[in-house]
Amino acid sequence: MALLALAAGWEAWGYRVAFVTDAAGPRALPLLAAGLLLGGALTLSFRPMVAARGGANQTAALVRPTAAATLLLAIPFLLPWLGFMVTTGGAMAGLAMLLGGRPSRALIAGAVTAAVLYLLFVYGLGVPLPVGSLFLASASGGS
Repeated sequence: MALLALAAGWEAWGYRVAFVTDAAGPRALPLLAAGLLLGGALTLSFRPMVAARGGANQTAALVRPTAAATLLLAIPFLLPWLGFMVTTGGAMAGLAMLLGGRPSRALIAGAVTAAVLYLLFVYGLGVPLPVGSLFLASASGGS
């Protein structure tokens, strides 16, 4: 992960555009992301594992973070098909359940989060969000 952070930082450092967008330039956000990734990698490298301290075995300790990462990585693939509301609501509900929430409350929290984010992006910021091809196909008669 540290090598990925260094590679991302190296790539971001050389990023230039012909026009000036702001004082920090277009490379500020990628450099910040690379720095955060490097910080996380170094923290994980020097932090003792739970299993090394006599806690739960290492496999069990990695189940929830792996499930959360898989869920977050699935979002970009599900977004065009299911749309923003269903994908975001499902992802938030899944993360809430991974963090120990009851399914009924997790579903409510996911639905509320998706609705608030939808209203914020569409009406507050004017950013169109995907409806989902699954729903577009059924609205047009299934063809």
